[in-house]
Amino acid sequence: MDEEKRIMGLLARLYWARRLQMERRTARFGVYFGQVPLLQYIIANPGCSQKKLADELRVSPASVALSTKRMQRAGMVRKEPDESDLRNNRLFITELGLTQMARGQEECERIDQQTFRGFTPEERRTLEDYLSRMLANMGFEQRMDSRELLRMVHERDCSERRDGPCE
Repeated sequence: MDEEKRIMGLLARLYWARRLQMERRTARFGVYFGQVPLLQYIIANPGCSQKKLADELRVSPASVALSTKRMQRAGMVRKEPDESDLRNNRLFITELGLTQMARGQEECERIDQQTFRGFTPEERRTLEDYLSRMLANMGFEQRMDSRELLRMVHERDCSERRDGPCE
């Protein structure tokens, strides 16, 4: 049992170390960790509403409003009123936002390359196999992405709430 705890502790530290590296490196040019999923969604869905963005990312509309306001001030996102409903804003990525996201993706690739430095292709495949088996042992498929896992956690949290429905 102690061996499993040590391994799981290493996996948790690896996650947090990677996240900290990403936060430090992308913050240098104005992209913050929590903004990345928002920017990715806006890039993939130009003209999306703030409400749709909040629903898709399972965050509060207030959180999206605050983040998009910051990104708008930074010049990465622009808001346009929805012609059919002026109470809603449509979100679009700017050239600066695209540039900053590309820089962020490059930094993530550098971090991943640094993380796997010294690993042979065979060792990488073996590690992938081990991690896939661990996910399968927990009842999850490897190809299930983080957004799907987040959706499942959100649904569980909502079903456990006693003070009313989730937003």
